[in-house]
Amino acid sequence: MITNLNTFQPNANDGFIRVYNRGAFISYFRIEYKLNQWYHELYSREIPVLQNDILRIPAGATDILFQVWVAVYFQTWLVKYVRRFSSPPRKCYRLSGVTFYTYCEEIPCPIGDLG
Repeated sequence: MITNLNTFQPNANDGFIRVYNRGAFISYFRIEYKLNQWYHELYSREIPVLQNDILRIPAGATDILFQVWVAVYFQTWLVKYVRRFSSPPRKCYRLSGVTFYTYCEEIPCPIGDLG
């Protein structure tokens, strides 16, 4: 639901993706989705080592594209992981490794993590 303050108010059917950065690099992630015939893009903040971030995906979103980007040099980023979803997921991912040997794996979300 969008309020008159243009803030996103989550509901019980929304999805989310949370990314934990446990690698020796800075990362961010990006989500694209289609909702009511319009395409939307969401960007996380730059995630330093031992930090995490979350993006929420509204119920009813389709054609969802999830990408993880890693900084390989000053202002130079590479895509390290891509996944598509047909409906809003509720997933957590962990990044590990070093800049050029990056691993991204789906992990169980902590108990009680509902986004």
